[in-house]
Amino acid sequence: MELGLSGRAAVVAGASKGMGRATAMRLLAEGCDVALCARSTEALEAICADARDLPGRTLPIRCDLAERGAAMSFVQQASEAFGRIDIMVFAPSLHLNRQFSDITDDEWEETFNITFHAGVRMARAVIPHMRQRQWGRMLFIGAGSIYKPSVGIRIEPVDVHPDFTAAKAALTNLAKFLSKDLGADQILVNTLHPGYVLGPEKLARFLENDAASASGSNQAFIEVAAKIGYIPALGRAGTPEGFANLAAFLCSEANEYVTGVEAAVDGGGLDVG
Repeated sequence: MELGLSGRAAVVAGASKGMGRATAMRLLAEGCDVALCARSTEALEAICADARDLPGRTLPIRCDLAERGAAMSFVQQASEAFGRIDIMVFAPSLHLNRQFSDITDDEWEETFNITFHAGVRMARAVIPHMRQRQWGRMLFIGAGSIYKPSVGIRIEPVDVHPDFTAAKAALTNLAKFLSKDLGADQILVNTLHPGYVLGPEKLARFLENDAASASGSNQAFIEVAAKIGYIPALGRAGTPEGFANLAAFLCSEANEYVTGVEAAVDGGGLDVG
């Protein structure tokens, strides 16, 4: 399928790892120019090195989107370099295991600032560029845990992250609002909710909680997932690359009528509509 991404320009926030990184790489492979934002210079250098032979141009920009003004600066630099902004992908989040009663006010604010408020600021920064051209695609990476809180990466014995889940729920609501508000400007806004979408490192961290899972086999994944109470219908974890295939479509010209959607990339099991 021809996605029509060649010559487009995207800003990808949270591009250093996981689904944000995979989505950036997929856009670059389609010939889309991509401005990459992350807090780690080393991570940005790594993704640019991996993308060296891809047709799209990369623009690595180190910034902390938790800081006010960072999103606007990021988008302005991308616009000056590429001459346009067509696509926004927002992936950053703060995801730490901690009990509700242990989370301080400052920690709640930190989680919402990175996971939600930075998304608000990114959207505010890109909308004028998209309205000018009467074309745009905005994609927010949500979380399956807003529908099934037990879904998540179990790093500690207790899989709890109520601040993360609440912030992702707020982000999902924002995306739904924007899809209605920006429809007349031909700006399509969608959210993808990953379930167990695990790269090799996260899969290893998921499995390390069970001594029998040392092999890292698919059966080990199923056994550990069963203990947590959620097994994807496909019986395996997804990959960031598989996630990125759908993300790229939603960001493309090939998507000409899908907006306001919350889609689960979960292998089956979440009731997301």
